Amino acid sequence: MKAPSRELVRAYQLTFGAEGAKPVLEDLRKLASGSTVRRDAHGRIDPYAMAVAEGARILMNYIEAMTRMDESEAWRRLDLMQQMKGENDG
Repeated sequence: MKAPSRELVRAYQLTFGAEGAKPVLEDLRKLASGSTVRRDAHGRIDPYAMAVAEGARILMNYIEAMTRMDESEAWRRLDLMQQMKGENDG
């Protein structure tokens, strides 16, 4: 799997890492938190609502991971390898 580019990581950090983004992230966390088990009006498990809830959870995890990606030693190594490969290809 290809590591996210440093430009993409930086874009996430600028968008979601800014002080003004904190209320937005908190709101998204509330939306994505809790159990992904959803029930309809009759108490039956609703697989469609569960899929939406799981999608929201995955998206929130992705946003949070991207804002911290440069803290990852594994990502830094992959990024360095990609940069070196790019220099050799050009």
